[in-house]
Amino acid sequence: MAHPCQCVVGCTTCANLRRGEAIAFPGISDIRDVYKREKIWSKVKKALEEEGKIPG
Repeated sequence: MAHPCQCVVGCTTCANLRRGEAIAFPGISDIRDVYKREKIWSKVKKALEEEGKIPG
């Protein structure tokens, strides 16, 4: 990966472009489990409200 810090969670483009399964990512259900366990959406919503990007 040329720019790993620019990755998007759940994106599989790089894996699809590489031959021989050189890159593997967790499945979407695994990602959703992490989001639920770590309460990611609540944290994102709070941050957006604090930044005034969405009404609170």
